[in-house]
Amino acid sequence: MQLLCSSATCPQEICTAIEEASCLSDAFETCRPLAYHSECYVSVAKCKCNGSELVVKAYLRDQLSPGARQQVQTEIDIHSSLHHPNIVQFLAAFEDYARVYLLLEYAAGGDLRKHLQGLPESRIRDFFIAPVLQALNVLHNKGFSHRDLKPENCLVSGSETVKLADFGLAQPTHIPEDACAADSDSCAVSVGCSSGSRSVDSEYSSSSSRGPAVICTAGGTPLYAAPEVLRAMFRNHGMQSAVGPKNDVWALGVMALEAVTGCHPFSPDHYHYENVLYSIAHCNKVNLPSNLSPEFTDWLEQALNRDPSQRASVAELLAHPWLSKQYSAEEEALFSRSGQQSQGGSALQGGGGDFGFDCWEY
Repeated sequence: MQLLCSSATCPQEICTAIEEASCLSDAFETCRPLAYHSECYVSVAKCKCNGSELVVKAYLRDQLSPGARQQVQTEIDIHSSLHHPNIVQFLAAFEDYARVYLLLEYAAGGDLRKHLQGLPESRIRDFFIAPVLQALNVLHNKGFSHRDLKPENCLVSGSETVKLADFGLAQPTHIPEDACAADSDSCAVSVGCSSGSRSVDSEYSSSSSRGPAVICTAGGTPLYAAPEVLRAMFRNHGMQSAVGPKNDVWALGVMALEAVTGCHPFSPDHYHYENVLYSIAHCNKVNLPSNLSPEFTDWLEQALNRDPSQRASVAELLAHPWLSKQYSAEEEALFSRSGQQSQGGSALQGGGGDFGFDCWEY
């Protein structure tokens, strides 16, 4: 196998084992699968050289288009540049004739989804909002956007530390004006591995010194997509101007509201999926539960502003008074009941509950 790059935190014996192996099973014992998609699969694996449990993300070469291979290269370059306790560690990237592999830190607590059960405000803030904001702050300060923020892409370590994961759709924030034609669905500026010896499929990476690839597509998970992204998707143009760090802010606001209510605020359960997405794209204002603290309500309103130019940045949300609020015992008791009272009320126009969103009709 060919080692593409490795981080300073990757033990040398693992790098050596990869370079000396002829196939994945020579260096790692697959323990159990975590996820499978048409283009890749993710598994927990035990390193044979030291017994450590890690995650192997494997991309299948024959399932990747040239553009998708370019995005894999971008994922490697972006993730390998990020170092923070609230970001899943990137350890190494390597390849064989059939696959490209990413070796990552293993988070034993699983994803955040199973932990979102109508949490009280203080727990929401301390357990995952503040950690994810810190991770996004690092990402945005380096000039990148995550573009697929959702509970499944926030992992929990064995010590209950929340870590941002899966940079498969991450992109540079600042897109050169000539990088994407106005009518183009996607384009790419390729990149070599930032810390490694070679890039993924160099025949697709002729400009590997330019920096992370720019892929101007909607991407992401629709129910966590920001209104501006969905509007551009429906209109089939303007995607490059819609993609940016404020998309991540919106998604985090949706996750926070989901945590406090116990269900997704824009649930498609009783509506056609496309209608829900159209309504998110043209929503006027998100209606919040009435029994939240004033500080949390204001934080949510800033994160869920439909206008990205008026939506708060990650740095602004980190500086918000809610992040430093000290809850009294009375407040803890009062605001811990908000999630229990609101569960099951997720619907358009607030039907069935006291939150939802108002819509513009075109």
